[in-house]
Amino acid sequence: CVTVCYLRNRKYVDRSLSHALLQTFPVGVLCIVLQRMYVDIMLNSFLLSLVALVLFLNFQGPRPGVHSLTKLNDRIRFFKSVKVQIATAKPFQVLLIQVRHFSEVNRRFGYMAADEILYQFAFSLERQFPQASAFHMNGTEFTLILPSATEISSQANARILLDFLDGGIFCLHQQVHLSYNVVDYLSSSQDHKAGELYEKMAYALRLARRQDLPYLRYTQNIGSQMLRRQYLADRLQTIDQ
Repeated sequence: CVTVCYLRNRKYVDRSLSHALLQTFPVGVLCIVLQRMYVDIMLNSFLLSLVALVLFLNFQGPRPGVHSLTKLNDRIRFFKSVKVQIATAKPFQVLLIQVRHFSEVNRRFGYMAADEILYQFAFSLERQFPQASAFHMNGTEFTLILPSATEISSQANARILLDFLDGGIFCLHQQVHLSYNVVDYLSSSQDHKAGELYEKMAYALRLARRQDLPYLRYTQNIGSQMLRRQYLADRLQTIDQ
């Protein structure tokens, strides 16, 4: 029954689960052969125990597409999700959150407690936006993808996020406040590649850090500025050659 279900839905099955099911197949074949050879021994419970053991060992390691600390989706799934959103041709919103000065949190609370703070931050962020997909990109950088966003709803989403960040998170029996930069991006019909979209947001994040802005909305002016800098960089590289 499991095999039939897998074959009918294999394109939707996670790679790690496929790998685990493939490992259990020879175990099942071996038990059937042994059952034929030793008909007086009931091997059904033994088979189920072995299958459970294989599945348990498979899922003890790091899961692909999931951040090992916060258990949020990772950057690989972020780019895949952006591609899916672009393919729908509907506007969507991406919020990029950079937790700043986290080294100070490490010094104040210690590394183990700082990891717990980061985990609680990710958990609270995901709970704050149940309609969104949350991602842990790397280090202290997170993103949210909110589908079918409009100008009005995107402003409301940004306000909710900023209120959440300003309020801090309850962890280690106290309210912990974190410094941050937020970049708000509302997609347009000009977005064709996930990598280019993230590049725009990363540039806006550098601007926000440089100007010490907690919140920055990506605009066409920022995009034009980025293109001018890229053009100048390319020209300088051509001259050096």
